[in-house]
Amino acid sequence: MNMPRSFLFGAAWLFAAALLLTATVPPDAEANYTFLGKVDSTENTPSGLTLYCEGNNQVQITFLQPNLFRYTMLRADYAEPLLQEPLTLTAWESVPVECAQNDTLVRLKSSELELEIQKFPCRLTVRNKQGEVISKDDPGMGVGWDGKEVRCWRTITADERFLGLGEKVLAAPVTREGQYVKKVYLPKGRWLDANTEELYEGKQAVYVDALLDRLPLFLREGAIIPSREPVQFVDEKPLTKLILDVFPSAQLDTFRYYEDDGKSLDYRQGNYRITEFICAQQNGELHFEKRRVHDRYEAPERELEIRFHAVSKALRDIMLDYQPLQDYDYDDQKRILIVTIPDEGNVQNLTIR
Repeated sequence: MNMPRSFLFGAAWLFAAALLLTATVPPDAEANYTFLGKVDSTENTPSGLTLYCEGNNQVQITFLQPNLFRYTMLRADYAEPLLQEPLTLTAWESVPVECAQNDTLVRLKSSELELEIQKFPCRLTVRNKQGEVISKDDPGMGVGWDGKEVRCWRTITADERFLGLGEKVLAAPVTREGQYVKKVYLPKGRWLDANTEELYEGKQAVYVDALLDRLPLFLREGAIIPSREPVQFVDEKPLTKLILDVFPSAQLDTFRYYEDDGKSLDYRQGNYRITEFICAQQNGELHFEKRRVHDRYEAPERELEIRFHAVSKALRDIMLDYQPLQDYDYDDQKRILIVTIPDEGNVQNLTIR
């Protein structure tokens, strides 16, 4: 991950491009990372301000909308243009902000958000207009870097939750010692508890067990989530089975899976693979398709293990490329249908009736 980096923050949810959100700090992390030090001076800018930190490092904060701002860090020892994210911004209107500071704090406020910036060392806290904390840097660490790798250590606030993978996954970390039940607000849609397979309608708060060995995790209807068997490090062993957890909906849902060799810069010459997975459940049938969108990287041979969640037991037949498929598993209690097929060819179709 290259510096500099621009992060977008919103009032309802916190979005961070390639941020590592860390609940516990590894004991040796501070020895390897350089962190933003004290703020030496500030300069007001249209809809924001620039922080000049020790070591000639800079932080730019710009409000794009009253409830959305960009946080950009520029390192003095890394010579690239200030903004280097795949993000196109056109005709953002100027956002009125108020800025006030004293010897220890800077406060930057829009009509929806208030940013409190601690100067010694540089740490950021974000509050909504009700004064509730929605994002807070870890007091001891905050934003830091090791070479070109950037991390942001944050304090997980009470009842905080994260959406990811196209807003198809919701995680609700347990943040308090002795907490055995977690209250989770589910946005609009149908949600599946990934631990119990229980279904919930959205736009309500639900209570789930908060056990030590599992994270409260929910899949939104339409989710297609890739994973693999656990490994201790990236190159420990080749990927021989790609697992897809699918929570079908009546809509046409898609997910694009990107691959390259993970080592060279050959992807710049187009040597990579994009595989699109498509799923829809209509008229009592479940349709799933794999399609190569771009195929100039040869991945090792592997299987696809497709786990269809919340599937009725009333299955008559399963067809792979319009041929009967006899080898599949169905879990009656969890209502999960597992189909394992070789990942071969540019197009493969599954039909489940």
